Amino acid sequence: MKLNFKKFDPKQFFLYHGEKIALGVFGLCGVYLAYGLLSADVYERSPRDLTNEANQLDQQVQNASWQTYLQENQPQGQSDPFSNPEAEYGLYGNGSGAIGPDGQPVVDFSIKDFYETAMGGNRVANLSRYAIVPWSPVLVKPDTERGMPELFGLSDLKAHFGFGALVVQKEDAVEVVEVETETETDRRRLWMEAQNKPAQPDNSGDYYEEDYYEEEYYEEEYYDEEDYGSNRGFGGVTIGSNEKAEGFRWIALTGVVPFGKQQREYFEKLNVNTVNLQAADIVNYIGFKLQRAEVTGKTNVEDQEQLVWVDVELDQLLQTIARFGKERPYLIPDALINPRLCMKRPPSIDSMDPRSIIHPEFEDAILNKEEFLEEQEKKRADAVAAAATPSEDAPKRPKVYGFGTPPQETQYEDDYVDEDDFYYAESQLDQAVLDDKRDMRMFRVFDFEVVPGKTYRYRVALVLRNPNFELGDEFPLKDPESGKEEMLITEWSNMSAPVEIPFNSHLLVGGQAKRASVSKEATINVVVRQWDQEQGVNASKIFPIGQGSVANYPDQEVKMKVPGENDPVDAVIDFETNKLLVDWTGGDRMRQRGRAGEPVTAVFMDEDGKIKIHSQITDGVAYEEESNKIDELNPPEVVQPTNPDDEYYEEEYYEEEYEDFYDDF
Repeated sequence: MKLNFKKFDPKQFFLYHGEKIALGVFGLCGVYLAYGLLSADVYERSPRDLTNEANQLDQQVQNASWQTYLQENQPQGQSDPFSNPEAEYGLYGNGSGAIGPDGQPVVDFSIKDFYETAMGGNRVANLSRYAIVPWSPVLVKPDTERGMPELFGLSDLKAHFGFGALVVQKEDAVEVVEVETETETDRRRLWMEAQNKPAQPDNSGDYYEEDYYEEEYYEEEYYDEEDYGSNRGFGGVTIGSNEKAEGFRWIALTGVVPFGKQQREYFEKLNVNTVNLQAADIVNYIGFKLQRAEVTGKTNVEDQEQLVWVDVELDQLLQTIARFGKERPYLIPDALINPRLCMKRPPSIDSMDPRSIIHPEFEDAILNKEEFLEEQEKKRADAVAAAATPSEDAPKRPKVYGFGTPPQETQYEDDYVDEDDFYYAESQLDQAVLDDKRDMRMFRVFDFEVVPGKTYRYRVALVLRNPNFELGDEFPLKDPESGKEEMLITEWSNMSAPVEIPFNSHLLVGGQAKRASVSKEATINVVVRQWDQEQGVNASKIFPIGQGSVANYPDQEVKMKVPGENDPVDAVIDFETNKLLVDWTGGDRMRQRGRAGEPVTAVFMDEDGKIKIHSQITDGVAYEEESNKIDELNPPEVVQPTNPDDEYYEEEYYEEEYEDFYDDF
């Protein structure tokens, strides 16, 4: 008998039953998951509830007043480890190594103290406890002690009088400047803020510093009405809705700052080399001091000590600058100025002669722009080429005083300045004017507090930051006292030439007005030009005047041009010269038959008793110019005769023609 065993085939089994097995496994997993969800504990709280409970627990820990067993049984006299900042602590315990009854290190602070300690990461660490050796020590210490450099003051101070209309803000639009005068630093800060006030756009929507600089001051004619158009108002500047024109008198002071000479002196006396060069070793002009002396009647005095000098207060100048409605450019390349020593041009409505606000040393950079820039570009290209192919015979890299102080000269925050970045940065090369004038900076300031009839002289002292102030022990000083003062002041500059402030009125002599007759005295014509300070414009009118009369004419109706108006406007002006006509000669008084009369010469005396002689010869050109301006503002009315045969004679014309005929006959 043969036994027959049926062989089990796994392959066939899974082939026929695999889906059932997989379905059963998924079913068991689903049952297990459902059981877990049904049997899980439910926490019926929202996340906000959990946050509130955590905060409450945190507050309880902070307010806990109970202490551990060891803290409650702390031996009398044992100090709190946190009350001793010099104590050293381990990771656990108070550093004493004592072990408590429970075998743990002694911890003598409460849970509240523990919480405060745990939150210590929010406190500022005591960095002195983690002091390390500096990463950038002085590589080469000075071989000798630092001396005190000699200070060089301003040179060639010039003074020019000017007057005209400036654009100022209306009273309700002026931002009041809070002047803090406790320290010199505050005064200089306010000066810089006033200098760098953002420019106000004009009505055309832009403020064109560069265009104005290019067009107005590089043209042979400083002002061309066609270039600006009538929309810019009288003189080329528009007056905004919150602005107005106001008359100012001023004296413009300009001078030369010897920056390069001062920088070379610094390098020599401060023992500066390319490794230990610091920001303090760069000449840092903080500002200036300005003094004025009234020299009316004593203009020949040349000794400064014999004059009474008065400080020109910077506070008042700041208040005046704050009123300006528009900013004007410096009108000189940035490389040749220091904003702390050079005031911007006031927002003048009338054209300003650049020679009155640019020092003669810098005129070639302004008035001969094309030649100047062409020469500087050639020098710059030569310097770049020499730097690209260095050799023993090649020119050395320019020193710092050759390039002048970089724009960020006073903004170095690091202790040391990289030689390449400082001496020969390509960005500086592109902007540099490689010329001897880079050794100089132009000084300029305006004094608006001047009085008509007075004569003034000025002097200036420069203020620098002390290069030895608070340097530290690694830079020894020859004289320890030389590092105590923060600021240094140079000697006073030369006195400016005397500048006289004229009165508001000016008189010009013309020809004879009327001949003498039985009933009338002979008179001469004069043009009186009166400056209306309120609006900052001149008004002119022709008047006849006889011997013994005073040239004062109140309440005169005139036409004049006013800033912001295209057409002349009617105005009532008081013409007051306070000058008495003592006598005059010329005209018909010296006339011979068949010959023209001699030019008029008149003798006037002012209210102070001073005698001044006016002549038709010296005043003639200006008199004709003013007469033409008056005629343009007052065109004659054309009278059409009703009868073509009628003849029209003005009374004056008839009298003069008749008398001429009678004399010749």
